[in-house]
Amino acid sequence: MSATARTRFALDLVRGCPVIHLWVMLDFFLNFVNDLSPGSTWSRYTAKSKMVLQLMRGNITAIPDDSLLVNTNLDNSQMVLTQMQK
Repeated sequence: MSATARTRFALDLVRGCPVIHLWVMLDFFLNFVNDLSPGSTWSRYTAKSKMVLQLMRGNITAIPDDSLLVNTNLDNSQMVLTQMQK
């Protein structure tokens, strides 16, 4: 697939999103595919920092990775673990 075709395809996926965000997202993706690191502008996920990148139209922001924390804590609770062992 040519660069022009890739760009056209990507633009179809993110209609209305500024082109600069498209290139930033594409750069993150290609870096991640090649070496499992999105790049220096995206801080590495660690158990201490727990930051993920929120990719929204017109808003690329690092946010805390706690959206499913309540569910995870319940799944790991002693009550649930005891029920799973029955």
